[in-house]
Amino acid sequence: LFMMTMTFYHIRKHNWPLVMVFGALSGLCRMVGSLVAIPAAMEYIRVYKPFSALRRKEYKAFWKNIVTKFIFIPLIGIGGGIYLLINYLVSGNAFKFLEYQNMIWYNETQFITKTIYDLFNRIFTGFNTIAGCVWIPELLILIFAVFLMIRLWKRLPSIYTVFLSAYILVSYAASWLLSGSLY
Repeated sequence: LFMMTMTFYHIRKHNWPLVMVFGALSGLCRMVGSLVAIPAAMEYIRVYKPFSALRRKEYKAFWKNIVTKFIFIPLIGIGGGIYLLINYLVSGNAFKFLEYQNMIWYNETQFITKTIYDLFNRIFTGFNTIAGCVWIPELLILIFAVFLMIRLWKRLPSIYTVFLSAYILVSYAASWLLSGSLY
């Protein structure tokens, strides 16, 4: 959370080298932390209008902004890349963590609509302790987060709402959802 917060702070300040540093650290902490590249790219496009520069045939200004500012945004992926490299060096498979999630936690990635369908099935196929302690709160927090996102859509800068949308989609894409609301 700290790394993402610092990334957003530096996005707003247009300090692109530090956007890359904190964005990469965010991706290194948790793979979905790399999603901060989306709002960074949105802010870059909003402020520097690279497509307008191309239409006006201002190629020198376009490339100057790419080399001095935009180049740092794709480099946010270094954090996630380091994590995958560590996995590869330890296990011989960069995505071994996905196997462990499935093998130990019975967890796979799926589309959020399937997750919501599974939550409803688990809730209504017999009210038990796990339904009251896990499934119902997960569903209620998802509904609350989506409600808040919709309510704040016009009030917050779009970089926050787009990031929140992407983050919710990824966090709730687990087949055995235990921590979607935590993230």
